[in-house]
Amino acid sequence: MRILIASDVHGNLEALEALFEEQFDYFVFLGDVCDYGPDPEPSLEILKNTAHIFILGNHDNANAYGVDCRCSEKIHDLSVATRKLTRKQLKKGDIAYLKTLYPALQFTYGGIKFAAFHATPRDPLYGYIYPCDDEKEYEEQFKTKDLYFGSASIEDVDFILVGHSHIQYLKSFKKKYILNPGSVGQPRDGIPYAAYAIIEDGEVMLKRKKYNIKKTLKKISSMPLEQKQILRLKRILKNGKI
Repeated sequence: MRILIASDVHGNLEALEALFEEQFDYFVFLGDVCDYGPDPEPSLEILKNTAHIFILGNHDNANAYGVDCRCSEKIHDLSVATRKLTRKQLKKGDIAYLKTLYPALQFTYGGIKFAAFHATPRDPLYGYIYPCDDEKEYEEQFKTKDLYFGSASIEDVDFILVGHSHIQYLKSFKKKYILNPGSVGQPRDGIPYAAYAIIEDGEVMLKRKKYNIKKTLKKISSMPLEQKQILRLKRILKNGKI
């Protein structure tokens, strides 16, 4: 039993396609197919047809409902500029599909209980939680109960899955695992490869995969943006950080 956990594709089709070199039985996507990259529509089409669990990300939410994504101020202008292109590319049915998604879900697969969030348990759409956060911060996250799961509690799960920060990590806390697979299409922890995770029979593997970044960069060069914005988008992908 192999579970593929991935997040934050951000229109990077080549990085997404590289993931399918992996064998898996179940695919959990933690949100944000939209913005920054040149191919949000084909990326969404692939995810709609392959992901067993599809979580709503803050950029997906921004495109679906015409609201701000509330991302980092360092790259907020890039998100706004590329969102205009994303919305032109997405079809009416794509927007309708995004509106069916939720930023948090609880599910069980292979006897393992999961709580999946785009961002954090306390703030599923916009919050941040990092591996370097102190124990008090994690305690605050675990106070979240009954917000998205009906009568269920976050205390009942084995794995808490989060994305959003684009930082890959696995942390043990209170007999649970908190797993962030990192970002498929916009890694920001200094490693410019597609990041994801595999859970096989309860064991976690944090993984990276090279992809055809030259093809992605060439597409970015053709995006109708200001030249300085194009250069910044390309630099983020080449360096794996903002």
